[in-house]
Amino acid sequence: MVGGIAGKTDLSQSDVTIEFCSNTGAIAGGTQIGGIIGDNNGANGGYISDSYNKGNVTATSPNSQGGGIAGRTLAILDVQRCWNSGTVQATGSAGGILGRFGGGLS
Repeated sequence: MVGGIAGKTDLSQSDVTIEFCSNTGAIAGGTQIGGIIGDNNGANGGYISDSYNKGNVTATSPNSQGGGIAGRTLAILDVQRCWNSGTVQATGSAGGILGRFGGGLS
């Protein structure tokens, strides 16, 4: 799990808030690679706003997930006013904002 701001957010104890953050460097790794967060997981919600990624995101492991903002989210994630202009490559699932989505989104 690699992210430009956070590799993994484990929301089992409290919410995670990321605001006004940016990444401009290339991000590369095995699985769950994101421009801002690599892996967003846990029972509680997370919030990302007013943030962006300009760096290229590359996830290289088999069935990996790569996203411009988050590589993988398995928890509720509130994404507002975020954007990505970097290229995203993954062997499993890839997305400009989210690579793999398995939670709630608002």
